[in-house]
Amino acid sequence: MKKLIFPSLLIIGCLSLNSFVSNNYEFSLHNQANNFFTGGAPASRTGAPGEANCTACHGGGANDGSTTSSITFSGSNNEYQPGLTYNMTLSINNGANKNGFQVVALENSGNTNAGALIVTDPTNTTSVSGAGNTYINQTASGTNQNSWNFDWSAPSTSLGDVTFYYAYNVSNADGGNAGDQIYLGQFTLQSAGNPFSIESDREKLEQSFIAFYNNNRINLEFSNFYNSDLAFVKVYNIEGKCVHVEDISIAAGQNQSTLQTTPLSEGIYLVSLFLDNNVVTRKIAIN
Repeated sequence: MKKLIFPSLLIIGCLSLNSFVSNNYEFSLHNQANNFFTGGAPASRTGAPGEANCTACHGGGANDGSTTSSITFSGSNNEYQPGLTYNMTLSINNGANKNGFQVVALENSGNTNAGALIVTDPTNTTSVSGAGNTYINQTASGTNQNSWNFDWSAPSTSLGDVTFYYAYNVSNADGGNAGDQIYLGQFTLQSAGNPFSIESDREKLEQSFIAFYNNNRINLEFSNFYNSDLAFVKVYNIEGKCVHVEDISIAAGQNQSTLQTTPLSEGIYLVSLFLDNNVVTRKIAIN
């Protein structure tokens, strides 16, 4: 009988260890699932027309965030000038120790993407794209914030009113998806239109500039109303990092150019043309 004691203890020990490892593995998976969106929600969770909001993953209903949050921008009179870039700040005054958000900019007439949202604080914010729209989210580091900064590049021509829809999560930080409070808000800018009665050469350049992606190349079309015979182009990813710079020879009048870039990954890019102390920018999508 004594000879059977050691094998029996060994079997029991192995079973206990296996149970411990299995339970720890399940616990790890549980924690991964509950913290899956700490670094930012998937696209289309702002509560904008046709979109879900954070309650798609967090328990409970959505609350009105109009009195507990705000978006401010670097312009005036709640008006935007086409082609300009503005600094934006989303602030919440009912935040907790752990918060999250998502924001999108849509033109009111068709609820389609308006301009370009640009990450300016990659430590605390990040971007995600989906259904033709670009969104700004918090990062894991940004969950301890009560306000987040980003830029918005207004569309090159007036699209009428543009509304920023956002959702934010005031979390109880318990590692689960229950007990969190979801709030929805929005902020609308009106187009200031063209303040000039006579079209300037800068405005003509802005209106003529087209950038598009085709056959693995970025193509440009624009009119040169200046005496310059050289321009240069910079391409930025959505995080604001310059991924390509190129000088191009140009002629007077209409020009067409193809940039010789290295292969670019899928995403949203900003293409800026610098010509005679002027800069004009277009957004392209690489799918």
